[in-house]
Amino acid sequence: MARRPRRSVRHSLAEQGYKVILDPLKEGGFQVIAPALPGIVTYGRSLREARAMARDAVVCHLRGLLKDGEEIPRGRQ
Repeated sequence: MARRPRRSVRHSLAEQGYKVILDPLKEGGFQVIAPALPGIVTYGRSLREARAMARDAVVCHLRGLLKDGEEIPRGRQ
């Protein structure tokens, strides 16, 4: 069976538009969660880094779900 190209997961992410919550921390930086994807928690020192980390975490999580044959949760509606 042919593997799906990396691009398809990123495309799926863009289409779904998963909501992420960036929570500023007292000690600096931002904690990030994705409500539609339980278990995703990441961190960035700056807003820009937090967004990039969120993107990577969501893509990685989606790849894992696809690999395991799990259903992909819907993003924002």
